[in-house]
This record gives sequence, structure tokens and C-alpha cells, in this order.
Amino acid sequence: MRVQAAEVTLRSITAETVRQITGLSVSESQKGFVASNAVSLAQALFAPAAWYRAIYFAEEPAGFVMLEDESLLSPQPE
Repeated sequence: MRVQAAEVTLRSITAETVRQITGLSVSESQKGFVASNAVSLAQALFAPAAWYRAIYFAEEPAGFVMLEDESLLSPQPE
């Protein structure tokens, strides 16, 4: 029997998906290392270099990623 791999994708967070994404959480042992998705999204509103996406496994939300992308700044740093 052959098992087909599901696709992992990064997707924009929309008004329709934000509650699903903010409802995701890490395991108890990881909670001291990262902020909640809701806090990270709130911080992104005030950080022009914030780039964030929802992580999907097939059609199921599975995570959240956020990083700093200085190319989003205007003017760009030297």
C-alpha cells in the first residue's frame, strides 16, 4: 500500500481564518519559548518588518510562523 504525502503550505491569515490560527498552541513544554499566536499577530500590527503566515498540512491549520523581513521596510536599511 502506498501512502500519499500531504502538502505543507504557508498561507496568508484572513478574517475567515484568524480564529483558527489564534486557537492553535504549542505543547506545555514549549510555552515558555514563544508567545501565543494572538500576541504575535498583535505585535505584527506595529512592526513594519513582520512577515507572518499560517502553516497548513493539507487543508488543516497546523501552525504559525513569523519573522522579521527588513525588505518590507521603507526606506530599506543599509
